[in-house]
Amino acid sequence: MGRAICIGEENLPVFTEKQIDFINYLSGLLPLVRVHEYQIVKLLLDGPKTYQEIVMYLTETVQGFVLAELEHVLTYLQFVEKDKNILRLSVPMDDQLLEYVQDLIEYGLIRYVIDNGNETGFKLWLNYRMDQVQLKLLKNPGNIMVGTYYYDDYVVIFASLKKDLEEADKLNYKDKFLQPDLFQWESMTNLPQSHLEKLMKSTFAHVFIRKMTTENGLVLPFTYVGKGKMSNPRKTDGDNGTYLFDIHMENELPEYLQYDFGLTKE
Repeated sequence: MGRAICIGEENLPVFTEKQIDFINYLSGLLPLVRVHEYQIVKLLLDGPKTYQEIVMYLTETVQGFVLAELEHVLTYLQFVEKDKNILRLSVPMDDQLLEYVQDLIEYGLIRYVIDNGNETGFKLWLNYRMDQVQLKLLKNPGNIMVGTYYYDDYVVIFASLKKDLEEADKLNYKDKFLQPDLFQWESMTNLPQSHLEKLMKSTFAHVFIRKMTTENGLVLPFTYVGKGKMSNPRKTDGDNGTYLFDIHMENELPEYLQYDFGLTKE
């Protein structure tokens, strides 16, 4: 076992390094964008379970559950071992850790319902990290290095509006809302022809926006502003090889986001 570590406050339980890593991992999934990970860990707290038992449990507890979701979860879920058809937690459990994790799971599941209601897809105006978006799309949550992703017949766009720029620079920055339901978006530099074709042929785009990358030293999440249809591709002036698109959104920005995203002023 690893060295015992206390989490810095009086009267808190003492956990091993691996137990703390487990707690940090579960906490890092918050706020949940799906309940599968927490429901599986909750089930395994009672001891090892078969794959079939997990399928039955998720079918009963997760709205609209499909098997592909479980396969994706098990590909990336940490601290769970699979031995043939049996799954178990790889963390040494004791009464203190069990109580702590049960409370954490209960909090996470309740907050998920509060945040998402009955929504099973992305919820309008809710905040997401890039890794959370990839999880929800059943993609690799570690794939967060670029701002545009091409999946099947749709694209996923992450854009920062650079609200922290000087006023003169804001006017030159291309990513911006032109109207509450119309977003102007600039592609990556030196956009390959194959990417341009995917953008033009896409059925829709999932669009995630944030006003700036960091604020008060914290990295900001992206707000989901809904689906949009890409149109009017045009090459920008200069030699940076970017294209501008108009994205016609299915939903208008609410007033508070219109201000936050620079469409209206106080």
